[in-house]
Amino acid sequence: MIDKYLLIALLIIGWASSPYIKKKATPSLSGMEYYMVHVILCTILIVPIWLICCKDKNLLNKMKTNEISWACCSAFVTTITGILICLMVKHYEVSNIIPQVQPVVILISVLIGVFLFKESIHINKIFGIGLILSGLIIMNYKK
Repeated sequence: MIDKYLLIALLIIGWASSPYIKKKATPSLSGMEYYMVHVILCTILIVPIWLICCKDKNLLNKMKTNEISWACCSAFVTTITGILICLMVKHYEVSNIIPQVQPVVILISVLIGVFLFKESIHINKIFGIGLILSGLIIMNYKK
């Protein structure tokens, strides 16, 4: 198994650089046009990975109906948020968008995890969320 912290580091690097890469790729296209190109390119990259890595090619047969419903919901949310991020990086500064969005994502993710999925929460997590929200307030404070 790959080290958890290596995976986290790669995820952070990818998520931190992705909006800037999108911004550099969009000057000639609208946000929606770029999203379509992005989806086509992702499909071209994913199909060979799927063919190489998945021994069982009929993955939907392995899933229960409610799992397929959740997967469809996830795909819908991913599509909508993908369009939104493409539109936002086209028209606004990435260094302004992401620091505004991520703290709220963290807060909502924790609340959903705790209240809907019964995940555990401890004082360190609560304190950390408080610090993140304090930073958001300080960043948006106008003199």
